[in-house]
Amino acid sequence: MNLKQVYTLAFLNLILITTAKAQENSQNQINNILDSYNEEATVRIITDTPELKIDYQKIQQLQKNKAKLDLQGEFSNQYNIQLYYGELEKANAILDKAKNKFPEYYATIKWETPNYKVWVGSFRTRLKADRALIRIQQTFENAFIFKPVKK
Repeated sequence: MNLKQVYTLAFLNLILITTAKAQENSQNQINNILDSYNEEATVRIITDTPELKIDYQKIQQLQKNKAKLDLQGEFSNQYNIQLYYGELEKANAILDKAKNKFPEYYATIKWETPNYKVWVGSFRTRLKADRALIRIQQTFENAFIFKPVKK
């Protein structure tokens, strides 16, 4: 082996070691981020009104209500999947079928003149909506993704 080949092999080896270290560091950073989300938080309420009584059950109920509204897409622009538009009777039948087949997704009927529309899900990202659409189209082949316009 000549000197040029030795340098080439040494250089390639250095690149492989550097790449492996970079991947390890990236994985460690990802794990640290994920670990930080798994930690529990403590909330301390300080008030200058000592007689103020805090109802922790109400706070928990408010958190549950907010989570439900998040799932329904009340707080941000999210993606939905439309299964049907047309007459009310057919829309109700489609809604029942969707709720039975896909209970993990929020389903509702919206009315926009002159049709009723059956909407499913409230997805924060297009990727999540695409994944759900693949499953849903096995049952409702004309389903499509859209981003509703807030009025």
